[in-house]
Amino acid sequence: MKKILLLVSFLVLFLSGCGGRDLSNVRTSLYGHWIENESGIHYYFSDEGYIKVTEDGREEYNYKVLDHDEVKNMIRLDESDKADGSGFTKDYIFSNDERTSVEVTAYAESFKLSNIEADEGNEWVNEIVEDSMNEIIASQEGKTFVSYMEYVDSSQEP
Repeated sequence: MKKILLLVSFLVLFLSGCGGRDLSNVRTSLYGHWIENESGIHYYFSDEGYIKVTEDGREEYNYKVLDHDEVKNMIRLDESDKADGSGFTKDYIFSNDERTSVEVTAYAESFKLSNIEADEGNEWVNEIVEDSMNEIIASQEGKTFVSYMEYVDSSQEP
């Protein structure tokens, strides 16, 4: 009887430890539901990308891990909108050991233009717009946008 009780106790302890967040590396620590502090925008990260939810609806993004550093608690992502391809390179730096708070830095010069033609049939208009936008982006070199997010729960979809 004692062996059965011991076995059941062990199983309960083991199974209760399996349901939490995977904090073993910075990549998986980002998975889940986050809220941006200032704007209240909700983000749902998974291994395939993330979903951004605002009052106006939802947008889906792909990302590629460019770099990560376990010592610095940092992961760098190249992000792009699934609908139009626009996006940024962003650094996510966890600010505590529990990885429940993160500083997000977007680099202005990393902005990627949409891959959708602005004025179909008028290539010269598209070229002028693209050249102008590229000049604006180049003029922003060294500028960053910083925001902060807090972890909510392990939900990867709204």
